[in-house]
Amino acid sequence: MANEQQFHHIIDEDLELCLLDEDDAQRYIRSSLGQFVENNGFQAGMWYRGTLAGIIGYQGVDWVNRSTALGYWVGASCQGKGLVTKACSALIDPAFREWRLNRVEIRCATGNDRSQAITERLGFTQEGTLRGAEWLYDHFADLAVYSVLAGEWRERGKEPLTPDQAVGAHSRAPLQADRRSEVWETPQAANPEAAHRAAAT
Repeated sequence: MANEQQFHHIIDEDLELCLLDEDDAQRYIRSSLGQFVENNGFQAGMWYRGTLAGIIGYQGVDWVNRSTALGYWVGASCQGKGLVTKACSALIDPAFREWRLNRVEIRCATGNDRSQAITERLGFTQEGTLRGAEWLYDHFADLAVYSVLAGEWRERGKEPLTPDQAVGAHSRAPLQADRRSEVWETPQAANPEAAHRAAAT
């Protein structure tokens, strides 16, 4: 399709809307795969009944301090179904059990009640507020910082991985994720001390 036939709407001098082209999608996919290959987390699509509902992922992994942060987005038509809560739990569990991290963090705008409710359902603790920390739409928004520690996750009796989910995890190399489960293994996860040395060099 020629460019002039595609959707393109200029809102003002700073903002315009247009369809993502194949190059945009490929760049995003390459960036996400690169993040995974570099053992720095990954981004995954949340598919609900065969339809892409949103995106969730680890926003980088600090192997030295054994911590990560989760970020997510879900379309309006798929909100209120508990999808993000389930997806977060599915990523938090292997982060602690397989990657042996100590801390998982979520940051969300203080006015984002839905996102804050997700952290509360997951048992996160609110640590504080970062003032004016993110440019959101047309203003700087305050971000509420939530976290959960590995010991807290265990104490709250979260369900362990099933044998089917955990099988073969320690033998996987990067990009050899089991598509049936939420478990992804990295060399660092199998040897945190080696990861610390690698990250420090």
